[in-house]
Amino acid sequence: MDTAEGWTIFTTVFGIISVGINIWQFSAARKDAEHKKSQVKIWQQDANGISTGLRRIVVDVNNNMYSAVKDVANAVWTLEASAFSLYQSLYEERLVTEEEYKARQKEFEENLKKQQGINVAQDEKVKKNSWFPPSLFVTY
Repeated sequence: MDTAEGWTIFTTVFGIISVGINIWQFSAARKDAEHKKSQVKIWQQDANGISTGLRRIVVDVNNNMYSAVKDVANAVWTLEASAFSLYQSLYEERLVTEEEYKARQKEFEENLKKQQGINVAQDEKVKKNSWFPPSLFVTY
């Protein structure tokens, strides 16, 4: 076997390997594009749900369906959970490192515990200074 024949075999094998890698990259890119497309559909549904919930609150307020401001606050609070879920999903998609994500989750949990502590203390204060039965108070 001479040198020219060896190079021909080498370039043929190299070409076949290149084609295989290109096909693999193409299929991986296509799967990633399909994943992003389905993820965008989920985000659109989340945003639509939040929008629908806000419109429902406005309609209910206009029809005097809420008896107290706290009722409206509770309705908005439930939508906040959906909005935060959408935020987290979009945030994670921006290719945040795992360490950054864990640090932010820990910070969020600490802030939530502080807020809940404040809310519980405020609810206790209101309960003591009001004439409403305890069953009307919702704790978070």
